[in-house]
Amino acid sequence: KDRFANHVKEVDTASPWILKDRAGYGSHGNRVVSLDEVLAEDAEEEDQTLCQQIVHPPLLIDGRKFSMRVYVICCVNGVGEDNEFYISPEGLAKLASDPYDFSSGKAFMTNSGLGEGDDAVQLDFHELRRRFEKEGWDYENLWQ
Repeated sequence: KDRFANHVKEVDTASPWILKDRAGYGSHGNRVVSLDEVLAEDAEEEDQTLCQQIVHPPLLIDGRKFSMRVYVICCVNGVGEDNEFYISPEGLAKLASDPYDFSSGKAFMTNSGLGEGDDAVQLDFHELRRRFEKEGWDYENLWQ
């Protein structure tokens, strides 16, 4: 925890953070918190919580924050050899159920378990590429 605290204080201390229950579904129990709240968390080593800094301002699609579900394959080559990693061209971009409003905690949540119908927008990577091209954004730069 001390190593983490020293590292993040060298970065951006004003950006919000999100704490996610690793085994959660539908963004239940997720919390948007400050860095001070993250550092004050009384987490045990066996706790399964993901702590992630929120990029602000985020890149938005249709005015909504999005997260990406990326599938990676790791090929273990043997002792003393480098492993190989491959990113699948298939994956999902999951849009938040509400338009982005920094003051709204729900605007950060992109889990499909939150929404129903039009609220649960997911784009495959082919559609994500089309959206990037429509906006004039460099889709390949996303993977750099």
